[in-house]
Amino acid sequence: MVELRQALANGLLSDAESIGACARELLQKASVASATREQFNQSLGWMLDAISLAVSGDHRTAMALLDRVTSKSTDNDSLRWAAWLWTCWAALGLEQVDLARTAASHAVELSSEFDPHCRSISLCAKAEVSASLGDHEEAVKQLTRAEDSDPTVCMFQARILADINHQDEAEVVAMRAMDLAPDWVEPPLFLATLALMQGNLDVAEQRLASLQQLGPWPQEAHRLNSLLHFVRSNWAPLQVVIDYLHLRDAPASDSVIEELQTMMFYAPVLYHLREELAWQLLKVGRYDAGQEHFEALAEQELDPAVHASVQLGLSSLASLRKRSMPPGAQVHAATQASRPTPMEMPAVSCDPEPRSQTDPRWVQHALKSVAGKRPAFSGDLRILSLPDLLEFLRNGRRSGTLVLQSPKGTAAVYLRGGLVTNASAPGCINIGDLLVQKGAVTPEQLRQVASSQRHDDRGSLLGSMFVDRGLVQAEVMKEALSDQVFAAIRDLFVWKEGQFAFLPDNGIKEGSAVEIELDPQFLLLEVARQLNEENR
Repeated sequence: MVELRQALANGLLSDAESIGACARELLQKASVASATREQFNQSLGWMLDAISLAVSGDHRTAMALLDRVTSKSTDNDSLRWAAWLWTCWAALGLEQVDLARTAASHAVELSSEFDPHCRSISLCAKAEVSASLGDHEEAVKQLTRAEDSDPTVCMFQARILADINHQDEAEVVAMRAMDLAPDWVEPPLFLATLALMQGNLDVAEQRLASLQQLGPWPQEAHRLNSLLHFVRSNWAPLQVVIDYLHLRDAPASDSVIEELQTMMFYAPVLYHLREELAWQLLKVGRYDAGQEHFEALAEQELDPAVHASVQLGLSSLASLRKRSMPPGAQVHAATQASRPTPMEMPAVSCDPEPRSQTDPRWVQHALKSVAGKRPAFSGDLRILSLPDLLEFLRNGRRSGTLVLQSPKGTAAVYLRGGLVTNASAPGCINIGDLLVQKGAVTPEQLRQVASSQRHDDRGSLLGSMFVDRGLVQAEVMKEALSDQVFAAIRDLFVWKEGQFAFLPDNGIKEGSAVEIELDPQFLLLEVARQLNEENR
């Protein structure tokens, strides 16, 4: 069960699922009662769903599932331990600190019978709760007990220490993580951020430079580099940059919006402030104000990270404004909202060939979202790739639009209950041209229906209009839509850089007669199979 505990704690759902399958076989071979095996299967399923929901920001629903596991619905202590651990993180996301403290205590108690790694993670979770209560002395005490040779635990410790202003200790622990995992970008990136927040510009630049040997920079490295450029050029006060780095991890609120507006007065050319303000406005539902700021930024020369974030914001807003319309309309709006790319600020050159991103430690970034640091499920595609994203959304049975922004353009995938119903990617053939290509409709029929669609304010989909007019049979249309979605997922499968945002859609909408529902797992396996065959 050691491997299962570690996979669940790190949020590695596919690994946990595979290990769980092996555990089921062992239980069967050991002639364990069928009721016990069924109990294990059910509890593991709840755990996988809950982790997916928690990482993608739905803490409340995740906690409801975790409660089923912790309420002694299973005799498996490994599953109960993982459930208490994730209950702690989800409760912190909901600012239910008392529940988080109780959950962390249960996790520490259960971990006493397990391996040192589980105990260290549990102690880190307990320290995070103490830090959120302002008891920094107790937090440090718990972290001191959580000594571990695992780099993920070291970085967990380092982040908490930094949050409670123990920067020197945080630096030491992060250095240990870097020694343990020299090919992992997170420790030097954290150290660069920490140095900038302490005003040590030279050290921050050295840390960023060390990232070049690890491959192309993640978006956060570009952002830090541009912040350094603003300070070095005397375009922005160092203190404003430091305040910005602290403030951007705060949950969206009117007070944060007011503080950002004040900071913009002291550093009007620091466009990072305006970008953060635009996202804060989007997250609190002030779409018009957010749009105004995103559009103003789109006309400026920006560093790559901020430019991608602005394009992502515009696409997200376009999709949100179509929330009352069919999923296809939301996907179309998102992919059509990008603006022409202005001249970007020069970035530090680095290895043009992306290195393999097989290291699973990206989940520690997701834990920042779970702990309430980020109010929306968004991030960097170099850390959380499309297959990983779709896996989380599938396991959590999430509904909504996944918007992706990369140097190749803007893409969007709509999911209903974890299944893909629509997708579009740059350069992929649209459904009308695909029908013409298949000989299902004529070019003249396409022009007529497309003209009618442009004058339709209900968000009617082109495919549905063809079927409603009797020009295409429903089954033929579904086949064409499936081909279009597959082509889009195939293109997105190889995206190695960019940013993403998931926009939950909890409204119940009636599906159209031609709506498809494709399992992301099947799509990804089929894409991988085709690519492997082509590369032989």
